[in-house]
Amino acid sequence: PVRSTGCPQARPVDRSVIIGGKQVISVDPRRRLVALETISRFGTRTRLIPFNLIAETFVGELGDKEGGSVSYHVVLKLNDGKEVALFIGAFEGTFNRPAMEARCNRINEYLRNQ
Repeated sequence: PVRSTGCPQARPVDRSVIIGGKQVISVDPRRRLVALETISRFGTRTRLIPFNLIAETFVGELGDKEGGSVSYHVVLKLNDGKEVALFIGAFEGTFNRPAMEARCNRINEYLRNQ
C-alpha cells in the first residue's frame, strides 16, 4: 500500500541564498508521473518518476527533536528501495508536519487513482 501527503504542484521558492537554486515539483496524473525540476547556477536537471515506480510515500524528518528545529518533507520510496525527498528546504510548511502530511495525502490520492 502507498501512504502519502502530497501536493500536485508546489509553488517554487527561490532558495538561491540557501543552496544556490530552486526546485519545482509537479504531479501529472494524466502522464502518471512526478516531475522534479532542480534549477541551479549549474543548469537545470529534471527527474521524471513514473507512478508505477513508487512503492510508498511518507513524511520524513530532519533535525533535532531534543531542543532543535525539526523540518519535514515528503519522501517517495521507490520499488528499488531508494528514497527521493520532495519539498526539502525553503518550502511553505517546512516546519509544519500537518502541512507536509496534507501534501503527502494529495500525492497518495493521485497514486491510488492510477
